[in-house]
Amino acid sequence: MATSTLAPRSSGRRDAPKRPIARTRASIGVLLAAGVVAAVALTFLYYAASVHLVAGNSDGATVVLEGKAMAQGNVALAGWRLSLDSFGSVDVPFYALGVLLLGVRPALLHLVPAALAVLVVATGAVLAAAGHRRLAAGAGAASVIAILALPGPDLGFYLLQGPWHVGTALYCLVAFGCVALRPTPWRAAAAAAVLAAGMLGDFLTAALGVLPVLAAGLVAARRERRLRAAVPPVLAAIGAVVLAACGRLLEEAVGTFTLVNRNLPLSTHQLTNNVGFVFRRFPALLGLGAIPADPASNGPSAAQWLHLPAVVLVVVAVLAAAARLVTRLVRPRPARAGATSFTLLEDCLLFGVLADGAVFVLGAASNNPEYTKYLTPGVAFAVVLGGRLVAQLAAGARARRRGALAVGLVASALALVAGFAYDAAADVDPATQPAAALGSFLLAHHLRLGIGDYWSSSLVTVQTKGQVVVRPVALGYAGKLRRDDRQSADDWYQNQRFQFFVCDLARPWHGVNVATAEATFGKPASTYAVGSYRVLVWDHRVAVSLKVPAFHSPLQLYFR
Repeated sequence: MATSTLAPRSSGRRDAPKRPIARTRASIGVLLAAGVVAAVALTFLYYAASVHLVAGNSDGATVVLEGKAMAQGNVALAGWRLSLDSFGSVDVPFYALGVLLLGVRPALLHLVPAALAVLVVATGAVLAAAGHRRLAAGAGAASVIAILALPGPDLGFYLLQGPWHVGTALYCLVAFGCVALRPTPWRAAAAAAVLAAGMLGDFLTAALGVLPVLAAGLVAARRERRLRAAVPPVLAAIGAVVLAACGRLLEEAVGTFTLVNRNLPLSTHQLTNNVGFVFRRFPALLGLGAIPADPASNGPSAAQWLHLPAVVLVVVAVLAAAARLVTRLVRPRPARAGATSFTLLEDCLLFGVLADGAVFVLGAASNNPEYTKYLTPGVAFAVVLGGRLVAQLAAGARARRRGALAVGLVASALALVAGFAYDAAADVDPATQPAAALGSFLLAHHLRLGIGDYWSSSLVTVQTKGQVVVRPVALGYAGKLRRDDRQSADDWYQNQRFQFFVCDLARPWHGVNVATAEATFGKPASTYAVGSYRVLVWDHRVAVSLKVPAFHSPLQLYFR
């Protein structure tokens, strides 16, 4: 009897050649090394830009001192009095690491914001490339890097100083990625944890991160016509609120900082002005237009027009995302297989941009350009949307059109490089720090422990690396100076007697001046003028009252 040999059936297709594991690991190692080198280079570039554009102020210096307290073991910042944007779980850990490595020094005013900005760029590039392959992914990531790594002076001014909510933008981007890209229960839990940490350090996270995730989840349920699609993002948003509330209760139980009052005045006139500012300052942050922020300036129109391609890309990306959102709400249709998570990501980013605009409109209490800092997170979200649009165009274009798209992208990138080079070479005085001269004067006169107005206090402490310590004071109800009730620590004033008082005539601060100092402590033995600063010295040391007002709520809204 004949026997036959059974041959394996052919599947009708050739098995794809497997890439050697060693070669894959080597490629990943090369990419990681290149990424680290690029991140270090960008950090130094950002640091140089920050030194050029940002003089530094007591907002940043206070966070450096918070970092010092955390580095010395006061992780919960017990004894501090801080507002809802304490940054205790957002920016402060980065400053604490900086203090551990370098000590208290003025370089941290520029280095830590530079590092946070690099992390925002890196996270944004990853989100822009997500879901795409090779060239398309590279084009999307490169678009984000080009726009944010080569900012105009105005964007650099707001992006490269802290704590101006750049760390908050980073937390929100990380949460968007966790909840949208390949959502799983663990990723949703991670998003909830990140958003909760953000809210504990900066309550703006509730508007910029939690609400966008919640809204994107509800839209997903409508689009997919099934409630299950909303489960991961909605649980992440609700979980973040619960975790933040439990975290705050735990902090109060173990002893942490005290939340103080923040008044938020609202007026119809100011709200109307703010709406107009959104449409002017948003493109100005991308390089087209100008914001009256000293010392930053986007320069002449010739340099501004070099940023036009970036502005057009970002605006078109936001409008396209909004159009897709409206279409999905009016005519819900399940996304194609594999695209659901990326649609959810884009919805998170879009709602983040919209929420950021609302935060600025409601939160900017005056026409002061400093409030433009509230728009920085929205710009970051919008740039990531622009990067995703570029990746989508590159992925869907045919070979010939890809060449044209590549030429356009290269030309746009070269325009940004030219604009950045023009701004860097412009004959503009670098940001100067008059507090450095004040610190030198105080050291020379052996004045080591004093009090002063807010803008003249913590900044001098950091500028002198802690050799001179100046604590902020505020005007009390009886017209006498007392300890500052916010952005300060109890042990700064308890059992302390101070040698001098300092205030800045060029930047008055809520009645803390020479007259109120004399009314509180009597006529000084000596008065010195150091530039715009006035230094009062008595023939005896003085103490300040520790009484501070009691607040019923950390946030009060009122119309005026």
